[in-house]
Amino acid sequence: MVSKDIENDNLSRRGYISGGGLVPVPDPTALTTAQLRQEITALRELMESKITAVADQSVARTEKLEQTVEEIFKRIEVQFTERDKSTGQLALANSTAIAAALQAAEKAVSAQNASNTIAIAKSESSTVESIRQLQTLFKTAIDAMNDKINDVKSRLDKGEGHSKGIGDSWGVIVGAAIIGGLIVGVIELLMKISH
Repeated sequence: MVSKDIENDNLSRRGYISGGGLVPVPDPTALTTAQLRQEITALRELMESKITAVADQSVARTEKLEQTVEEIFKRIEVQFTERDKSTGQLALANSTAIAAALQAAEKAVSAQNASNTIAIAKSESSTVESIRQLQTLFKTAIDAMNDKINDVKSRLDKGEGHSKGIGDSWGVIVGAAIIGGLIVGVIELLMKISH
């Protein structure tokens, strides 16, 4: 046993513990576990810091994206507002232009009606004047015809040349027929003009 004690002592000096297996002193299993725990803690801290950094960047990007989206929506809202104003102004301009055009057309129609009324009145006045002149002309022609007829009658009554009276009578009858036809033609012409 002495030899075993010596051997244990030698082993102990060299850093080994006896007792079922040779384990160096300090025990590498405990050191390895401690070092492994230390590395895991460092790795955890590193990963947490990287995750925090990525999360911070993600939050920053999300905030920036939200700001960008908000700015885009504001621009779109401004464009819609401007479009609505423009559409309203265009509608107002169109309604104003249409109202002005209708008013101008109404004035033009009114002026045309007044002009037509004046023209119709002048035409009627001219037609009435023409009829009066024709009446005067016809009366003069009829009076002249009556004078000739009376002259022929007086000659017949006086017995002046029977043949001359008949020739004159025929002349008066033909003249009266022509004047009658002219009167009828002029009356028809005046009726067409007045309608």
